[in-house]
Amino acid sequence: GLKFANIIVQLAGGSLWIALILTMIASLILGMGLTTTAVYITLAALVIPALVQMGVAPIAAHLFAFYFGLVSAITPPVALAAFAAAGIAGSNPMVTGVHSFRLGIAKYVLPFVFVFAPGMLFVGNWHQIVLAIIGGFAGIYALTITTEGWLLTRVNWSMRILMGFCALLFFVPGLSINLSSWAFSLPQWVTQLIAWVILAPAVGLHYVRNREAVQEVPA
Repeated sequence: GLKFANIIVQLAGGSLWIALILTMIASLILGMGLTTTAVYITLAALVIPALVQMGVAPIAAHLFAFYFGLVSAITPPVALAAFAAAGIAGSNPMVTGVHSFRLGIAKYVLPFVFVFAPGMLFVGNWHQIVLAIIGGFAGIYALTITTEGWLLTRVNWSMRILMGFCALLFFVPGLSINLSSWAFSLPQWVTQLIAWVILAPAVGLHYVRNREAVQEVPA
């Protein structure tokens, strides 16, 4: 386990992002052929020490690997859960797997939020926890609009790109920009404020323009 963890750290070259991506790949591959319990036990021995070694909070490292071990069930090309559902529904297994991947795209983002915004897991002070939870919900909402292209009615690509940008701002723990002549950094509350300033009027305007599309369904 420790040897495998050291290999991941060496391949990452000190980059946490690369280590997370390698861990994600390992988790998905192992999860495609093992049960949930076996996946977690294996990952706890092989993968999680690498993340903890790089400074990730232990609970975030455990949930990061565990989540990707679970979503392997809807990840093509194997997607065992999607293939089982396709057999019941009588649909094309690969098409069902692709649709399940698209519908569950937020599950692939949330583990990264656990790592970079551990307040989602109630780690840190109260304002970090509040920002992480509110930002997580809002970010998933914006990300869902981006991937599905639907909000009461079908949304255009400009709206989807805008919502994707909002989701990114909600998820990042802060933003640092370094240019040749000047540099600045934005804390998490500022990036979330910018996202809300964009998200609220955009969604509100879309609702106003398309409110007639919402029809009452008789009981």
